[in-house]
Amino acid sequence: HQVIGFIELLVKNRLTSREKEDILHTLQSSTVSLMTIINDVLDFTKLEAGKMQLESIPFDPCAVCRGCLETIAAVAEQKKLQISGDCQEFPSLAIGDPNRIRQVLLNLLSNAVKFTHQGSVTLNMTRHTSISNRDEDGDHNCVLRFTVRDTGIGIPSESIQDVFNKFRQTSASVARQYGGTGLGLAICKILVQAMGGSITVTSQLDKGSVFSFDIPVQVCEPNQRRPIVEDGECSDSKVRLNVLVAEDNKVNQKLMKAMLKNIGHDVCIVENGREAVEELDQNLIEYDVVLMDVQMPIMDGCEATQLIRSKGWTKDALPIIGLTASFQKSQLPYYQEIGMNDCIGKPVRLKALSEVIIAQTIRDGREQQ
Repeated sequence: HQVIGFIELLVKNRLTSREKEDILHTLQSSTVSLMTIINDVLDFTKLEAGKMQLESIPFDPCAVCRGCLETIAAVAEQKKLQISGDCQEFPSLAIGDPNRIRQVLLNLLSNAVKFTHQGSVTLNMTRHTSISNRDEDGDHNCVLRFTVRDTGIGIPSESIQDVFNKFRQTSASVARQYGGTGLGLAICKILVQAMGGSITVTSQLDKGSVFSFDIPVQVCEPNQRRPIVEDGECSDSKVRLNVLVAEDNKVNQKLMKAMLKNIGHDVCIVENGREAVEELDQNLIEYDVVLMDVQMPIMDGCEATQLIRSKGWTKDALPIIGLTASFQKSQLPYYQEIGMNDCIGKPVRLKALSEVIIAQTIRDGREQQ
């Protein structure tokens, strides 16, 4: 309702610059909320069907915590809430699923900020050794405990037992005032349990809530299996690149062109994989990177990528980055096997797009001039 109504107002073009700016900020907030609802429903459907795949990769737990706090900082600042974190130093990397841990943390932190009107929201992480025996790979197990504490409205004692049930909120008035699907905490519980952990909550009405969850992880030895990019790292580049985009959807074409121009690149748009191959064959422009939609008519992105590689363009000479709405990190090896350098999911965020382009075009001494 909000999105449609505000867009109609913008189309009429009878607004002042300030009114347009306010509407655009509202639209941004509304679309993020809408995507959260859609993602919650999709995630819960996958989880219930047992189709959610977990990763087991090296990551820095403290970096994940810092990144989550940075994500909610702006909203908390608007509400004049104090945000703080205390992360017990982790001497090496953990092996687990950082994206799912991040998903649980962001859900809990977002709830804490939403339901807190004054006071503070804190995130703590501590490490507890659970098994002292090392396994045959040289790793040993420990438990990471994440605790999110707020000074918010709290949860009635009679509702505590239901907070992790799907489509449950503490009351109809809370649902009306704060919105949401009633799926967030249910998803958190399923994800935590899928990772072999447990989640609990304690709360006092009008005083606040404390959510804690434990996740068992393996610990890497120092200098073992370091991740290529740690959470929160972001490089900045002023390099202007020639970017070829293969995308069949007209709206997505406009969006990608606007995003790429916003971060300082030159853009050429083609509508399918065959046109991308033909554009490269003409050799009129020396492209620095290709953004390849995976699902397109005539020739899809996977077939086009394989054809491009068969013509002699190596991954170093011409990075190809896949774009797909159904991307999961567990699928990355498949896309890399067919010739893509990397792949990112839709909806594409500006920061993620900029970072993946930088990572694939400025590395290993290969810097564009």
